Amino acid sequence: MRNEPGTRFVARLDGLIISCFPENIMRARVGFMASIFGGVLALLAHVPARAADDSATIAIGYQRGLAYLPVILMEQQKLFEKHAARLGIKTTAEYRLLGGPAPIVDGLLGGALQAGVVGTPSAILLTDKTKDIKLIGSMGNFPMLYMTKKPGLKTVADLGPQDKIATTAVKTGIYSLVLQMKAAKLWGPENYDRLDKYTVTMSHADALTAILAGSGTVTVHGCSYPHALQEQDAGAHAILDSKEVLGGANGMITGLVASQKYCSTNPKTCQAIIAALTEAHQWINEDKDRAAKFFFDYGKTGETLPELTKQVKSTEVKFTIKPEGLQPYADFMYGVSKLVKNKLSYNELVFDHLR
Repeated sequence: MRNEPGTRFVARLDGLIISCFPENIMRARVGFMASIFGGVLALLAHVPARAADDSATIAIGYQRGLAYLPVILMEQQKLFEKHAARLGIKTTAEYRLLGGPAPIVDGLLGGALQAGVVGTPSAILLTDKTKDIKLIGSMGNFPMLYMTKKPGLKTVADLGPQDKIATTAVKTGIYSLVLQMKAAKLWGPENYDRLDKYTVTMSHADALTAILAGSGTVTVHGCSYPHALQEQDAGAHAILDSKEVLGGANGMITGLVASQKYCSTNPKTCQAIIAALTEAHQWINEDKDRAAKFFFDYGKTGETLPELTKQVKSTEVKFTIKPEGLQPYADFMYGVSKLVKNKLSYNELVFDHLR
């Protein structure tokens, strides 16, 4: 792109030479071209290069749910465009609502997405795999609970062959990791996968239906809000809370990731993304009732406004751009489960502004 004006200029000069000096031999023609080439280079040296930040759109992938509220707010209130304009770039965002984590990961790896919201394990795996894709910000901290309606199940230690434990992704999903981390605490690191044989992959919606119906299809459901609250209202209780393995606090479930290489080439674009996400969190925290009403209007999850208000205002939910609980997951995925090949520190998993 930067050389294109010069190429057309040279081409026109080349045509002019042929028309004006048809009797000249090639040596004279080359000599003339050499004399003007230096002048063209000198001219181009004073023409500012077109910045990559001027690209027409960026694509951001996400999914449905309360854990995506900040990015939904960015979309609906055009926060990225607001901060891009403030930084002097003409760039817009295209938000792609995708059906699962796989298309988002594929889009990030293939370049179809410039940023995407992924689960904490996926964020760690992407950094491990690429050494380039890192967290640009958290969607917030949410509780992760293992819920059951079985009276005899009081703790994880009570689980056995008679149980079927629903999780979004056996062995690799964040709810599976929480269960494995608890097993490692109870029975030693070498037995971290002791309960994996009782787990089944199931969507939250299907697991919720099974728990509420008491059908026996599953007896335990690893979940967060709203499903944990819906099951609690129906008489279910928690046998495991993620705080037990994260040092007493809830951690990030989903976070926004991007490529460091892309951000190095497009620094203002990524500054605008960071500023937009920061403003989204501030907007949510300024008025939780307003935030709940916003999600009711745009989240399209089917929950009532009182249900959403209860979730957004829960003391267990914290909307913050800073990823929390990240290091315990990374340490476990490297040291015990062997999902990642490299021992990653918090600073290696995030962009500089989060350090």
